Amino acid sequence: MKKVVSSIFACCLMIVAVAQPRFVSVKGSQFQLNGKPYYYVGTNCWYGGLLSLDGKGRERMVKELDFLKKNGVNNLRILAGAEGEGQ
Repeated sequence: MKKVVSSIFACCLMIVAVAQPRFVSVKGSQFQLNGKPYYYVGTNCWYGGLLSLDGKGRERMVKELDFLKKNGVNNLRILAGAEGEGQ
């Protein structure tokens, strides 16, 4: 269980490291980022916290985050915990 928790923590740190350090606000009914309209495009990334269990997770996660950003995805929902055993 300790390995699973540390793997999830490491993956979450990677995601925080590439996240924008600014906050989205609301003006009327419009999301805004730095005073400009902000359009929420997101997806689930439930497996993100499990990737480091195979030893190549960081490399794959960076590749997938780059792909998502390139295609306009700017928000992720990730799994915060899981059950099971790694290698």
